[in-house]
Amino acid sequence: MAYTILPVEYSDKSEYPNHSYLKRQRILVFQRTKGRCEICDGFAVETHHIDEDKSNHELDNLLAVCKRCHGSLHHGARPRRDGNARGMTSKTKRTFGYTATEIADMIGCSTTWLYSKIRAGDEEEIKNLIQSSKTLA
Repeated sequence: MAYTILPVEYSDKSEYPNHSYLKRQRILVFQRTKGRCEICDGFAVETHHIDEDKSNHELDNLLAVCKRCHGSLHHGARPRRDGNARGMTSKTKRTFGYTATEIADMIGCSTTWLYSKIRAGDEEEIKNLIQSSKTLA
């Protein structure tokens, strides 16, 4: 099944080194996620560098995100409450019983770190950290 990638206009002076490589990687990220935001399952239109290094365009460092969730990662705003505009519960809430922001506050980490652990398949580690934080509280 082919996915349509919406064209995005770029200026000649990109803030991203090797921007052409990032554009190719972006297509692969959207294909991997079937065009869905990896945070809220909404419609992804942007990619986020997990380590915030604008020169690291490796696939394991890129998240497909919607505009709202991408803004929340950079500006500290809260992501969509419990899901996307259609009222679906976020993937994080479905998996762990808490939103990413709640988990980050609970275990004392950033949401960026949390998403990188989820993408790496470390869900059991996150569940253990949540359980430990509940025990300490």
